[in-house]
Amino acid sequence: RACRLAVPTLIIDCEATEWPSFRVAARALADAVPGARHMTLKAQTHEVAPEALAPALIEFFSPQGSASSPVSARSGGGTVPRP
Repeated sequence: RACRLAVPTLIIDCEATEWPSFRVAARALADAVPGARHMTLKAQTHEVAPEALAPALIEFFSPQGSASSPVSARSGGGTVPRP
């Protein structure tokens, strides 16, 4: 079903999650959804802090995105370069 999504999609996982399988699932889902973006929140667990999540959401919803947010991002099956 994921491969039929036709809307902008952001899939987020957390670098320090206590469940590594969540990160694997997030990457797999991002690869399955056409044009999906995948972000990993640095130094966050499954109970992500709002101040860590907000920049990722702002980047995703902004027209140009932001090169300064504290996330690593992937889109379209490749890696988005980080400064």
